Amino acid sequence: SGVILLAFASLFLSITRRTGSERIDRHLFALADDQLRRPLPPEHWSRFDDNLSSFYGENNRRRFLVKVITRDGATLYTSPRWPSALTGAGLILPDLGAPLEFGEPPDRPEPPPPPRSLRPGEDRPPRRLRVTRPQFMTLRADNQTWRFAVMRNPNVTLLVGTDMADLQAELKRLRTTFAVAVPLGLFL
Repeated sequence: SGVILLAFASLFLSITRRTGSERIDRHLFALADDQLRRPLPPEHWSRFDDNLSSFYGENNRRRFLVKVITRDGATLYTSPRWPSALTGAGLILPDLGAPLEFGEPPDRPEPPPPPRSLRPGEDRPPRRLRVTRPQFMTLRADNQTWRFAVMRNPNVTLLVGTDMADLQAELKRLRTTFAVAVPLGLFL
């Protein structure tokens, strides 16, 4: 009975950890993909970082990190609260494949927009840019665990990260619950 209860507890914790990480990854992907699909001016990135706090609330401001790197490797923007342990050698970017070129065919062909003539005074819609598939990494810095999505378009590489404290707190509560429930179940 004890072995069965422990196996169930470890399986449940494993599934919870995996689904929590996948939920975070989907969320980070949505944030990064939306920002990289269109050409943006350099000053956009500080506004994007500030918008994360207004969208998620001032209390969650510290839970997100943003870093933008240009094609030539220069840092275009870094969140003011970026941990010093993640600067330089602390952060090794994954290989995102060959450099993107504007003329390359996309991985997934997008349907061409229907042809139509522009009305007087109407601007063309902005061109959608190709982006790489996201790569995710988990890093520890300043006693916090961060989950990052790294994606790139032809102009910039974007790192969007979030603090994994909520997921870790949830897993800790579950471990505590199982630490009480398993012995109680065996006793009963």
